[in-house]
Amino acid sequence: MDDSKNPFLVVEKLKSTDWPTWFGLFSYGIGIFLLTIAFLFSLQTINISFGFYVSFAVLLAPQIVHALLWIIRRSYLGDPDCLTVAFAIETDDSSREYYKEIRKRFQKHLIDFKLNKRLKIKDLPNDIYFNDSEIAEKYINEKGIRLLIWGDTTKGTSGGKEIVNFNIKLSYLYGRQNAEQQRQLSSEIGQAVQRGIWGFPRTESLLGIVIVEGNIIEMSLYALGACLSTVPIIAYQESAVLIFENLLKMLKYKMQNVNFPNVNLVKNIATKSLLKLYNSLLILYGFQLKNRLKAIEYGEKALQLDENDVNAHQNLAFLCWLNGDRMSSERHTKRAADISLNKNLPRINRAFYFMYDRKYEKALNQYRKISDTTGTNILDVITFNEGQFENNPQNPGFLFAAGLLNFRFADKIRGKLLLNDFYSTYNLNPEYKVLTAEIKQILHIK
Repeated sequence: MDDSKNPFLVVEKLKSTDWPTWFGLFSYGIGIFLLTIAFLFSLQTINISFGFYVSFAVLLAPQIVHALLWIIRRSYLGDPDCLTVAFAIETDDSSREYYKEIRKRFQKHLIDFKLNKRLKIKDLPNDIYFNDSEIAEKYINEKGIRLLIWGDTTKGTSGGKEIVNFNIKLSYLYGRQNAEQQRQLSSEIGQAVQRGIWGFPRTESLLGIVIVEGNIIEMSLYALGACLSTVPIIAYQESAVLIFENLLKMLKYKMQNVNFPNVNLVKNIATKSLLKLYNSLLILYGFQLKNRLKAIEYGEKALQLDENDVNAHQNLAFLCWLNGDRMSSERHTKRAADISLNKNLPRINRAFYFMYDRKYEKALNQYRKISDTTGTNILDVITFNEGQFENNPQNPGFLFAAGLLNFRFADKIRGKLLLNDFYSTYNLNPEYKVLTAEIKQILHIK
């Protein structure tokens, strides 16, 4: 058979065609048609032939299957089992190989940092490109893509050298937030992702590719981590932790220069974001999933990042107590009291220790110093004290604490009921006279 009429040779030539494009649909359709014709002719050589309708069905069926597969590949780009990062960079013949090398290095970075199981890279069909951020954001919303790296390449000259420019932008999906939270997130990502154009001479393409790819992955990881941290799902937040941890490793020894002029700013923002995530996971594991060991692990990570993080010390104090480690609990409480401008929560914790030890006057002195409970989930504190009383009714000091905190900072009616209950039950017991005297003064009992 003449090579020009060889359908297999036609299909071989189609390998260079991007299948998910409209041109790919048309070209592969022709290739499949030629292959099917060749198949029917080959059957005739061995005396097997079909009628018109059967032959038509044989020709039509592969086309239908091909069209359906093409629609699926073109339309369903997001992967529900992982986080999709998509590339849509418009290139020309002279820059296409550079782009492929940059993308390959991007993938290698994900493998080196063990992120490839959580992140999946996809190239959009090369007839899909964007020149407007709103269109890009609408597209990733429809397709379930978490991060879209898009733009184009241009050519120029500088100092007599031919320059290849990569013009890159990022579009991203984030969790549901109010307008102020959206503004803050966009501002932080905008500060981290300031640069959008990288140029390098063709004669220095290897160095240029390394720089462009490095900067793109650094910016992309920050944007992706920041977006995932807004989703209140543990799997997403743990993915964000892994991303920020690896990003900070990449940036640890990187110095500020013309290629990355805001590297120190990115380090600072990424560190704050990671610290916030550690505390969020500490609370999720410790107080919702009741996995204290995992929660304590995240708390310790937070303190490794910032030993003066008050929230981590406060939450660890509570979790260590629940875990039976009073020494660590008191150590975290003392540290929080030393470094916190808001002394009220450490006072609540110290008052609890004194109540537990039946040092009621010292406990009462701590409660008297508490002016407000800003930054404290006082309802959780009250519930905890009520639970302690239920588990240890021999120490009614916890009942007094629940009543006092309710009366002063939460439900005044319930607080009054609890304090009256305490007073009527223990008024004649000299061990609790300092507490009953306080109740008489608060409730104006004569």
